Amino acid sequence: MEDGGPSGLERGKAAGDGGFDGIGVAHQLAMCAGGFGDLGEIHAGRERRTELVFAPRVPVERHVARVAAADLVVDSFPYGAHTTANDALLAGVPLVTRAGETLVSRIAGSQLHAIGVPELVTSDPGAYEAIARRLAQSPAELARFRARIAANRASFPLFDTARFTRDVEAALLRAWAAIGGN
Repeated sequence: MEDGGPSGLERGKAAGDGGFDGIGVAHQLAMCAGGFGDLGEIHAGRERRTELVFAPRVPVERHVARVAAADLVVDSFPYGAHTTANDALLAGVPLVTRAGETLVSRIAGSQLHAIGVPELVTSDPGAYEAIARRLAQSPAELARFRARIAANRASFPLFDTARFTRDVEAALLRAWAAIGGN
């Protein structure tokens, strides 16, 4: 990726995932999400492929390494990403989402808030497209988000399982005390 680190294709090759060839996942997801047209023109000069690739089931570590090959994930609407968003953020891939009124349209937004990048969440359809287009055209900005997500993984709630465990334990103890448990 010029001026922002390796491209998705280069990260895919570095993952060493056999037949996986670093396909432009963001390009495919944006096309599937609708309303974005063909993002190929945004990526002038960079290899982009438009076919779907069905990868074999692999252990989670290899799966996350494949996900890391994406430059950007553009979430679907109104049924947004859940585990896919989590995998993308675990891999350090920026994700743009449009939050709606339903639970299924708000999961990825909650995850983005919990990893400290709430500016990638919007409820406005025009802003959703504008953010995705801006990021697709700005390798340097994508690299900054990638670095921020990686840095926040260790200290923000999304992947802090010890904090989550303490919070659940405390909530259970409060509930137990509230019903008169000893």
